[in-house]
Amino acid sequence: MKKNFFSRVFVTLVSVVLLTCSCSGNTKLKLAVSAVDAQCPQSLSIAMELTHASYENNTVVYYYTVDEDYVNIDNMTANPEAQKNSVLAMFQNPDANTKTFLDMVIEAKADVRYIYKGKTSGKEFSTTLTAAELQENLKKGATTSSEKLSAALASTNSQMPLDTGSGIVLTQVEDCGDVVFYLASVNDEPTLKMISANAATVKENIVNSIKTLNGAVDKVFFKLIVEAGKGLGYRYSAEGVDEPVDIIISNAELQEILGE
Repeated sequence: MKKNFFSRVFVTLVSVVLLTCSCSGNTKLKLAVSAVDAQCPQSLSIAMELTHASYENNTVVYYYTVDEDYVNIDNMTANPEAQKNSVLAMFQNPDANTKTFLDMVIEAKADVRYIYKGKTSGKEFSTTLTAAELQENLKKGATTSSEKLSAALASTNSQMPLDTGSGIVLTQVEDCGDVVFYLASVNDEPTLKMISANAATVKENIVNSIKTLNGAVDKVFFKLIVEAGKGLGYRYSAEGVDEPVDIIISNAELQEILGE
């Protein structure tokens, strides 16, 4: 739900607004949301799809289906403030299209609700932003890159641990100064040694996986890392082994990968 997603989706919204500029705030918002819904379903990442958008009882509602191999609904439910703060951080320095959307929501005194439903379990998590919260959020002014990254880290960590299914469990994401590290627990020492012996290949595979991301949501976190002037790292460790194995992608490399 993130800044790049709204920039892309609300290109249509702006066109609708320009064509209906004499309408009331509520009517503008209803038409804009209908335009978004017409684009659904829309894949936002490997883990998430926007399935429906509606305007109900003066509330803009976005319905998402999430792949529970990547998104843990229980963790989201256990960390509601982290989810809300992550969205608010993205909205503090909006581009023109997103600002148009926020202005319409505030003018209509509407709420915005995000509903996430697990594809397999059917479990749901929702978070709601009121017009008053959005207005107060905008008054705070531009959020620094560091503050955006901090909010994103909290949101990402609310999804941990994450089992990759290959004997490696991502346990945490940590800002270690110049590098933001994914901390990864490896199930045994031989696997860790294999990672160490093939570090160049492991890095190449990580780079290629980032290059092939086709959803805006996938790239937001990495772009925040770039904006904060940091590199991206993966720190692999195994029980009983003192020295971890670090795979690091520098800030310059990450910029090039993302096409920044």
